[in-house]
Amino acid sequence: MLAITSKLRYLASVAAMVVVLILSGCSSSSSSDLMERVPVSAQTVVVNDFTRLMDEAGYAATPHMMPKWIVAGTDAIGNVDEAAKALDMSRVVTFAISGGNFVSIVKVQSESDLADLAKNAGMTRADAGGYTVWKGSETQIAVKDGVAWIAPDAVAMANLAEVKRKNDGDYTKIEGVAQFLDKVETLRMAVCIEPADKNNIGQYLCVSVKGDAEAASANCCLMGTDGAKVKNDKLTTLQTDFLRHLPRNFNTVIAMGIAPGFNWDRIGEYVESMAGGQARGTFDAVFDILRQCDGTLAIAADGYSLPSGSPAVLALIHMPREKVDSVLNDVISQFTSVGVPAKLRPDGQTEFVVPGMKLFVGKAGNYLTIGTQPIVANQDNSFSTTLQGQLAAASVKLETLRTYNLNLDYGLDLSAKVGETDTDIQIKFPGSKDRPLANILSLMAIFL
Repeated sequence: MLAITSKLRYLASVAAMVVVLILSGCSSSSSSDLMERVPVSAQTVVVNDFTRLMDEAGYAATPHMMPKWIVAGTDAIGNVDEAAKALDMSRVVTFAISGGNFVSIVKVQSESDLADLAKNAGMTRADAGGYTVWKGSETQIAVKDGVAWIAPDAVAMANLAEVKRKNDGDYTKIEGVAQFLDKVETLRMAVCIEPADKNNIGQYLCVSVKGDAEAASANCCLMGTDGAKVKNDKLTTLQTDFLRHLPRNFNTVIAMGIAPGFNWDRIGEYVESMAGGQARGTFDAVFDILRQCDGTLAIAADGYSLPSGSPAVLALIHMPREKVDSVLNDVISQFTSVGVPAKLRPDGQTEFVVPGMKLFVGKAGNYLTIGTQPIVANQDNSFSTTLQGQLAAASVKLETLRTYNLNLDYGLDLSAKVGETDTDIQIKFPGSKDRPLANILSLMAIFL
């Protein structure tokens, strides 16, 4: 159970990173020499211009509500302006490797200024392993060869990284991904999806970020080690005809166009790797239905209801017409065979009452529909603007996030569009007095 929880928390951090990444802005300095200190086996690598990050978030000083892996431990020696006297804050590289935690590395501009800042912050000097080490209550800063390693266990992480570099090589070995990270805007990140093999072929999720006073946005793609973007050839242009069947209260939708040959087994492998065999068994039953999809697959919801015990959610799965009826009958039979009574509604949908909620199963044209709220007919909505012409897309429009018990007085307006190689995401926070990047960093500080 602990292993499952740990994996899920790691997935959540990566996913949340992909969200915080959703925001920012180009620096002339190079991180190539810093990348030579990152092992090629690093699972996640983040490069940011911390000074620019602060400017785009609208911060005058390092705030308390900011993720530790973004702050890079520099808050231990003062705000960003004070840290910039000693460290090159225009290029901070943070990475995670197997067997260790996140560690940040940054070039030292003045060791004497760093020493003064560390002393003023109450840190004590405790040199070890050839490093000049400053220890604080939560952070260590270990300096060697003009580079500062910043982490709770900085010396141990530096030594672990050195061992892995000697065994496997450094990050510049995957040249295309390293060059992507070297073109840092405010923040760029690479997450290993498939490690490079002996022929140096692998895949990485690469994200670049920018933001302004109105919105935060990110561009995401899968990239090979040579820097070539991977095409989404298992997706096809989604159809938006299902939108007219969504209830008026639905404000959240995600949809994709499933092309022939879509690898559902691989999705199952991801589920099993992150949540274990029992979860895979549960999803296999769902996959049996999803494998019948020959076009658009959509999931929609009332976003306000998701934190409750009775979420309003609806799935619509496009199938060949002859399949819709047979799969619908199979689903109904599965419920009635275990004693769940079925009630045929006047609109043709079948209603089941299960512990804690109602389920509605039916069809709309070539769509099989399953949800906790029945479908409607010919309902207008604004989702088509985001979804039209995309391989996959998502839209969330919430006037407030208070139902999520986060004590937040603003809403969420998110759109995501998936094209042939790239995914573009935009986030706004209507009603907020802060910039979108500042809101994202605050949310990251809550959850990570």
